[in-house]
Amino acid sequence: MANEPVGPLDCEEVRDLLYLFVTNELEPDENTAVCLHLADCEACRTAMSEHVQMATRLGAVVRNAEIRYYGHA
Repeated sequence: MANEPVGPLDCEEVRDLLYLFVTNELEPDENTAVCLHLADCEACRTAMSEHVQMATRLGAVVRNAEIRYYGHA
């Protein structure tokens, strides 16, 4: 979506972007569009919560692997 204006997003588009949203990898205009959609969509907020939990668990796995391999995170 880079260099193109981002208009209102539907649920399918938001759900495709949620992991990137949770990990702060979206362009600013995409981030804004997702935020606007989440403000009005409970179903997508629930999906976002699931992505946050997944990212948190994945982060813990990566940190544990770094500690085992390098001796620190």
